[in-house]
Amino acid sequence: MENECMLTTFDNPFDPFEDFTSWFLYDVEKGYNTCSYIARIVNEDDSATEKETKEEIELFAADSPAAGRTDSGSSSIFYFACKQGQGDDGAECS
Repeated sequence: MENECMLTTFDNPFDPFEDFTSWFLYDVEKGYNTCSYIARIVNEDDSATEKETKEEIELFAADSPAAGRTDSGSSSIFYFACKQGQGDDGAECS
Protein backbone atom coordinates (compact mmCIF):
# COMPACT_ATOMS: atom_id res chain seq x y z
CA MET A 1 0.00 0.00 0.00
CA GLU A 2 1.14 3.50 -0.78
CA ASN A 3 0.17 6.50 1.32
CA GLU A 4 -0.67 9.82 -0.25
CA CYS A 5 0.03 12.97 1.73
CA MET A 6 -0.88 16.59 1.26
CA LEU A 7 0.38 19.60 3.17
CA THR A 8 -2.55 21.45 4.69
CA THR A 9 -3.37 23.73 7.63
CA PHE A 10 -5.04 22.91 10.93
CA ASP A 11 -7.75 25.52 10.43
CA ASN A 12 -8.84 24.41 6.93
CA PRO A 13 -12.15 22.56 7.37
CA PHE A 14 -11.99 20.96 3.90
CA ASP A 15 -10.39 17.62 3.06
CA PRO A 16 -7.85 18.16 0.28
CA PHE A 17 -8.45 14.58 -0.94
CA GLU A 18 -12.25 14.72 -1.01
CA ASP A 19 -12.97 18.38 -1.79
CA PHE A 20 -9.82 19.86 -3.29
CA THR A 21 -11.55 22.88 -4.86
CA SER A 22 -13.05 24.08 -1.55
CA TRP A 23 -9.80 23.25 0.25
CA PHE A 24 -7.78 25.24 -2.32
CA LEU A 25 -10.11 28.27 -2.26
CA TYR A 26 -10.00 28.40 1.56
CA ASP A 27 -6.20 28.05 1.52
CA VAL A 28 -5.75 30.91 -0.95
CA GLU A 29 -8.34 33.11 0.78
CA LYS A 30 -6.40 32.81 4.05
CA GLY A 31 -3.17 33.71 2.23
CA TYR A 32 -1.40 30.39 2.90
CA ASN A 33 -0.93 29.53 -0.79
CA THR A 34 0.22 26.04 0.15
CA CYS A 35 0.40 24.74 -3.43
CA SER A 36 2.59 27.67 -4.46
CA TYR A 37 4.75 27.14 -1.37
CA ILE A 38 5.39 23.51 -2.29
CA ALA A 39 6.08 24.47 -5.92
CA ARG A 40 8.76 26.94 -4.74
CA ILE A 41 10.40 24.51 -2.32
CA VAL A 42 10.35 21.20 -4.22
CA ASN A 43 12.99 20.81 -6.92
CA GLU A 44 10.70 19.72 -9.73
CA ASP A 45 12.16 19.21 -13.17
CA ASP A 46 9.96 19.48 -16.27
CA SER A 47 11.42 16.20 -17.50
CA ALA A 48 10.71 14.38 -14.21
CA THR A 49 8.24 11.53 -14.21
CA GLU A 50 5.20 11.59 -11.92
CA LYS A 51 6.92 9.03 -9.68
CA GLU A 52 10.09 11.16 -9.44
CA THR A 53 8.01 14.22 -8.57
CA LYS A 54 6.17 12.28 -5.83
CA GLU A 55 9.51 11.10 -4.44
CA GLU A 56 10.79 14.69 -4.36
CA ILE A 57 7.67 15.79 -2.49
CA GLU A 58 8.08 12.90 -0.03
CA LEU A 59 11.67 14.03 0.63
CA PHE A 60 10.38 17.54 1.22
CA ALA A 61 7.70 16.19 3.57
CA ALA A 62 10.25 14.24 5.59
CA ASP A 63 12.60 17.22 6.03
CA SER A 64 10.22 20.15 6.01
CA PRO A 65 10.04 22.55 8.94
CA ALA A 66 6.48 23.24 7.78
CA ALA A 67 5.39 19.88 9.15
CA GLY A 68 4.57 20.70 12.74
CA ARG A 69 7.00 23.52 13.48
CA THR A 70 8.38 26.72 12.03
CA ASP A 71 12.01 27.70 11.50
CA SER A 72 11.97 29.33 14.92
CA GLY A 73 10.81 26.07 16.52
CA SER A 74 7.34 27.32 17.42
CA SER A 75 4.17 25.51 16.45
CA SER A 76 3.13 25.62 12.82
CA ILE A 77 -0.27 25.86 11.22
CA PHE A 78 0.79 23.19 8.72
CA TYR A 79 0.57 19.41 8.90
CA PHE A 80 0.57 16.50 6.46
CA ALA A 81 -2.84 14.94 5.89
CA CYS A 82 -2.39 11.33 4.76
CA LYS A 83 -4.57 8.57 3.39
CA GLN A 84 -3.78 5.06 2.31
CA GLY A 85 -3.88 4.55 -1.42
CA GLN A 86 -3.31 1.73 -3.85
CA GLY A 87 0.25 0.91 -4.73
CA ASP A 88 3.06 -1.52 -4.35
CA ASP A 89 6.10 0.58 -3.50
CA GLY A 90 5.56 0.53 0.27
CA ALA A 91 5.99 4.31 0.68
CA GLU A 92 4.86 5.65 4.02
CA CYS A 93 3.91 9.11 5.16
CA SER A 94 4.81 10.16 8.68
